[in-house]
Amino acid sequence: MKVNELSKSDEKTLKGRKWGGYDPIENFLNKRGYQFIDGGVYANVYSKPNSKYVIKVSKQEDECYLAFANWASKQTNNPWLPKVKFLHTFNVKPEPPTGEWSEFPGHAPGTVFTYFITAIEKLVPLNNNMSKNWDKRHLPFLAWVVADRGLPMISEYEFDFERIYSKVYKRTHGVSPSKVNRQPGIVGATGSVSRVRSYDQQSFKYADHFKKTSKLPGTIRQINQLLPKQCQDDLHSGNVMFRPGTKQLVIIDPLSELT
Repeated sequence: MKVNELSKSDEKTLKGRKWGGYDPIENFLNKRGYQFIDGGVYANVYSKPNSKYVIKVSKQEDECYLAFANWASKQTNNPWLPKVKFLHTFNVKPEPPTGEWSEFPGHAPGTVFTYFITAIEKLVPLNNNMSKNWDKRHLPFLAWVVADRGLPMISEYEFDFERIYSKVYKRTHGVSPSKVNRQPGIVGATGSVSRVRSYDQQSFKYADHFKKTSKLPGTIRQINQLLPKQCQDDLHSGNVMFRPGTKQLVIIDPLSELT
């Protein structure tokens, strides 16, 4: 085993020790060479160089991710889903909210807080400047998104799939995909104006091929079907990453709490 890999001993410790919250876990991971790389209100992510896995430590409020990760860990042979090495939940019964327990202010006596630790494969974020990572292998997916409007939530967020599609299409065919019609669409909840675009027949052939051969459309339907009542669809470009080497896109966190 490489020194930078998650050892069986570390995995056993993460899953077996009685943790008291974020700080003890972070201290343990730091000693093992893991450093904080990203985080939010409900979760922190830790990584170390050359490791195949990152460690995500989440609070109970991140239950929508827990539902997705638990489901994804049970799926097989689906390249659109992340590889989950393990998922461990544990409970913390805090003492009065002082010192180490200041993250639990105002809790009722006897309150139990749930945490969970996920070891998930390390992936590469999408980047508008990484167009060289996209090639003709991705044309069916890209056509499905931008020509067939197959994934509207992704195509309308910050990642410019249309520009990437045009670049890859032109590299492959020598010309840009034809846009024969543009008309204003409906103003969405974000205030942005979507547009209906018509492409050449090759674009729709790509999109049709993707719909017939890819697991992604069915995966999206399955994710929406497993939605806990407190969660909503949150699939956008920030929740999709690349798998290094194969350049396969992977859905990492498609659900969010209802607001």
